[in-house]
Amino acid sequence: MKSQNSLSTLLQEGTHIMQKEIGVYPVESELIFYSNQQFQDFIQINNFDRNCSGLYISENYKAYLDADSRFLIPNLFHEYYGHGVYSEFSLMDQRLRNTIKPCEEIIDNLGLFENQWYNYEGFAVWLEYLLSSSLGYQELFENKLKNFMSKDYQKAFLAFLDFEERFSRIGLLGQIGLPKYYDNNQLKESLEIIFQDKLKDIEFLIANGSRKPYSDIDIFMVSNLGYINHDIGWLDIYGRGNNEFRELANNLDISVTERIFNGELIYGDSREFGKIKNEIANIPITQQAITHNEEMIKKIKGYSSNDYFQSYSKNIEALKQGRKPLTLENLL
Repeated sequence: MKSQNSLSTLLQEGTHIMQKEIGVYPVESELIFYSNQQFQDFIQINNFDRNCSGLYISENYKAYLDADSRFLIPNLFHEYYGHGVYSEFSLMDQRLRNTIKPCEEIIDNLGLFENQWYNYEGFAVWLEYLLSSSLGYQELFENKLKNFMSKDYQKAFLAFLDFEERFSRIGLLGQIGLPKYYDNNQLKESLEIIFQDKLKDIEFLIANGSRKPYSDIDIFMVSNLGYINHDIGWLDIYGRGNNEFRELANNLDISVTERIFNGELIYGDSREFGKIKNEIANIPITQQAITHNEEMIKKIKGYSSNDYFQSYSKNIEALKQGRKPLTLENLL
């Protein structure tokens, strides 16, 4: 077993990486080290798998480790950080879902697999890999992965790697039910990974919504791809074509002006976006704009939520009074 000082340093380094790369780290979880004989007695008494050298009991948030195992360090990353963070912070754990306030949106369709074992263990192996690679234990991790992990563990790990590559780390954390902490630059990088060659068709990507850690990420897209309404759980993309976007904006359509004036530009020409905002802010109210919003009410009646319907109704009322709300907040 490593010395107490070196373990303390390792935990400080691991927690620092967790804060930087994941946004959370174990808070309630405890680490318990046993000698090899003590660990064998422990798993035998509790009828656990005799081949394991580390395990996490989520009911009491405790990670038990065989301190004499040659894989002590990757096991620590797996059990304490991997299972600890999952159990404490993932909405995949029903205990946490029950504590979320009713007014907060809880993302459905979480996980990479229907079988929850793969989600639970896949995340832990993925995090074990991340920390091992960052702290100089990659060779030890690879030895464990190739020679001592079952094909089920390997399958789960590769699925997590693939998902991160295709949907970004923010997407992976969201899909596994963890809180998402990110700035605009990180969000831009994630969207560039997701859209890849389609970026050439996109004029603007605008972030909307509450940005609460457990809420989905709302993106308004302006492109030559036309109308898009795509919800994949952690990411909700609503899009309009370039020409349609400008027509809706000129007609003071509240569904578009809300996103323009309450959103943040993540991708696109900021000068052009600022020019559009300025034009809309100074555009006169016309009968055409009022008529457009009235026509929108007829289209959405019976198909959209009552809040959406009321937003258009209040917008029409304001426009007739000579006011331009532009945002939902100003409708109140």
